[in-house]
Amino acid sequence: MTFEELLPELKKLSRTDKFRTVQALVQELAVEDNVALPEGEYHIWSPIDAFGAADQLLAMLEENKKGSISNG
Repeated sequence: MTFEELLPELKKLSRTDKFRTVQALVQELAVEDNVALPEGEYHIWSPIDAFGAADQLLAMLEENKKGSISNG
């Protein structure tokens, strides 16, 4: 099966299955290339529920808006 034949089928997968497919392919490539992949879970910071950051950004935007009004 070629990539062009496979791609439409991959697009039909759920988001979760797409991630699993990518993970399986990366794993297979690592085995073929004899590369050890790190194991475990890695937590990634997300701005969700970062209300302090949102408040700070809003304050900066307001300050910038005031500066551009007085300069323009």
